[in-house]
Parts: sequence; C-alpha cells; structure tokens
Amino acid sequence: MLGERIGALRRSKGLSQAELAQKLGISASAMGMYEQGRREPAIQTLVALSRELGVTTDYLLTGKPLQSGNGCSYDSNGFCTRCGGCKQPSLSGNVYQIGSVGELFWFARYVNNGNTGANAV
Repeated sequence: MLGERIGALRRSKGLSQAELAQKLGISASAMGMYEQGRREPAIQTLVALSRELGVTTDYLLTGKPLQSGNGCSYDSNGFCTRCGGCKQPSLSGNVYQIGSVGELFWFARYVNNGNTGANAV
C-alpha cells in the first residue's frame, strides 16, 4: 500500500512524520493520514514525496521499479542505472504516447531541449 511504503521509506531516511511534512510544506497530520491510508496525497505532493524519499513515483504507487523495453535496468528504488529513470515514450506520427511519469519527464526534457513539433497525449 502507498501509505505503508511512505512510512517505511520515511523511517529508512531517519525522518519523523513532522520532519518530512515540514520538508514538503504540509501538516504532520496530513502525513500521518497518508501513512495510515486515510488520505491520498495530491499529485504535486506525491512527486515531492518521491524526491524527498529518493524513489520514483512509480515505485511509491506500485512498489515496483519502472519497466521498459529500451535496455534500461533498474535498481531496487525504481531508478534506471543507465539513463536516470527515463523511458522514451512511443511515437505515433508527431504524437508521443505518454504512459508513465518517467515518460512524461522524458518528454518535458525533450521539449525543453528545443525539440518542437511533437505533442503528448
């Protein structure tokens, strides 16, 4: 479960609920509710949690590393040991099919590097 993974990762980092909550700019009460499964974090909080805890959002949500067919291999935290956790999304015409958060980050970097003429769906 998401809450159990958040709690386990937080404890492995040696952080209290209050300390992690402060880093994320949320209340300690909200953090406790996330860990108890009584509330789910907003997507922005989920991304911030993954960064603070040193795992991918895919790992936080599923407990499994990212999977891809592009030759990448992933460590126990779900990060790619070859390219940093990104999987290039599939291209159909000039439209990229985004299927995961990792692919979304890849696309954002692709566009930020000056590539144009592609749309994400």
